[in-house]
Amino acid sequence: MMRAKIFQIMLCAAALAGCVSEGAQECSVLYFTYTGDGDTEILPEKVDRLDLYIFDAQHRVVVERPLTPTELLTQRATVPLPAGGTYRAIAVANAHTDQLRYLHEGTFADTRIYHPVVHPDIETGSALADSHDHLYLGSSVVAVPASGIAEGVVELKSSHVEVYVELRGFGHTENDPSSRAGGASRAEGDGSVGPVVELQHAELPAWTDFENRTSLNEAFEEQEVMTHHPGVQVDADNRVHEYNVMRDVLRSTIYLTDPTGKEVFALDLGQFLDEHPEIDYDAQEALVPIRIEYKTVGIEVSIPEWAIQDVTPEF
Repeated sequence: MMRAKIFQIMLCAAALAGCVSEGAQECSVLYFTYTGDGDTEILPEKVDRLDLYIFDAQHRVVVERPLTPTELLTQRATVPLPAGGTYRAIAVANAHTDQLRYLHEGTFADTRIYHPVVHPDIETGSALADSHDHLYLGSSVVAVPASGIAEGVVELKSSHVEVYVELRGFGHTENDPSSRAGGASRAEGDGSVGPVVELQHAELPAWTDFENRTSLNEAFEEQEVMTHHPGVQVDADNRVHEYNVMRDVLRSTIYLTDPTGKEVFALDLGQFLDEHPEIDYDAQEALVPIRIEYKTVGIEVSIPEWAIQDVTPEF
């Protein structure tokens, strides 16, 4: 334990020395943490990229950079901040596809994190959104004293919900990664053949801001929405859609449509969650598992057995 503390002190001292050697007059140290739904540090397991943005009291961006591999490994970064100022540090984790807008306009709270297909002026190779990133956000106010050295802790919080939709008994589309694409599948234990369907998840929040509020937050007059068209994996006779959405999904709807776009089935996700309180939607690592099954008596919706047993599905 003592060796670990000494090692941490040495790392911090080395980081400060590096900051000074770069010509900075004042150096402050930021620490980054994420414990999810427990009290154990799990940031290294959940985060593979961390971008840092620091605003001064006039809402100007004074630091804008990704953490280096070493900083991400040690969960600390050293930054030059002038003495006597108060700053807000924002950490954005895992923004690989999602992109920032309005970073240099207004206050830090005016910055938005969008999926690029929402705005045509953001270059993207796809016309449809399939999933958001595994986003996490953290914010901390750092007051730098006259000495010019401050420390701050940025605690990350989840900005996404993972959705897992298992379709049983429905036909396979020509886009499915399966040799049986375009054919029909049979529902387990029922024998009925279902129609070919595509899945869309609509009325989802279009963005999250630097305060971890989505576009559907009641604080915003214009509540911008978007639709996901998630990719599919084929497992035996099941089609599985696994994707991330931003955290406000209570007013969203999952649609199944036929190849002509005609609605086959609609699931009100807010109602589904009300009927299944065992799903902890408010958890940091929230997972919404859904099974939609076609049977001769109609379409049934339930929770997969592995979710009830708290077992992670195999792919």
